Amino acid sequence: MTKKLLVISLMLFGLTVGVVGVSAQEAVQSQPAAPVPLISFGSVDPSTIAEVNLQPGIRNVYVKKVQEALKALGYLPSNLETTEYLGPKTKEAITNFQRAQGLPTTGSFGPMTRAALKKGLQGSGAVIDKNVDIACMKTAVEKRENALLSAYDVYVGKLRAARETRKTDLLSAWSIQDPKERHTAIKAAWDKNRQSVKTATTEWNQSKKTIWIQFAQDAKNCKASAVETQDLEKVEVVE
Repeated sequence: MTKKLLVISLMLFGLTVGVVGVSAQEAVQSQPAAPVPLISFGSVDPSTIAEVNLQPGIRNVYVKKVQEALKALGYLPSNLETTEYLGPKTKEAITNFQRAQGLPTTGSFGPMTRAALKKGLQGSGAVIDKNVDIACMKTAVEKRENALLSAYDVYVGKLRAARETRKTDLLSAWSIQDPKERHTAIKAAWDKNRQSVKTATTEWNQSKKTIWIQFAQDAKNCKASAVETQDLEKVEVVE
């Protein structure tokens, strides 16, 4: 009898852990994706950059750390998967970094490039775009802000309309003499209002996401690889 109880307990424990695990996974997956900032931060420890020379086409473990450093400084896309291969993209990033530092643009990772990279990682961490098209970015920012204001006006209008409808529905409900029917009508008015607000909020959040995605593309077209200012143009998760 004791063995049976032990087996049952273990089975129930396993089922509980499985359910909790799935729930936790779903909770993580359901979190809204944060907009991608137009800021690159140097989060790589300079001391982890090995004192080795790297040539284009080489494969070894030291390449990954160099790629991470170049990503942190904005010379490689933040979503690029690091590898142990110094291929064309990494060579181009090294060349662009060398050009920005006034070094010979060899595409190879040697002593001078390594020293400059380490020094860059020790800085503030924010990379300011030097080749950004300012006029283009001003247009992109104005376009983004106007779109956000318009979308927000629509959102506020829908919230106001929902409240106006709730007011009308509640007053109509309180005109009903039968208590049961009145209670049903009042509940229906609030349920309707909650659904309207939920729908309006969902549409507003989707509009913001679409606008920021478009702005990211516009900024890219303006040659903005990092950011033009560290604070004012940072994309927040929640506006």
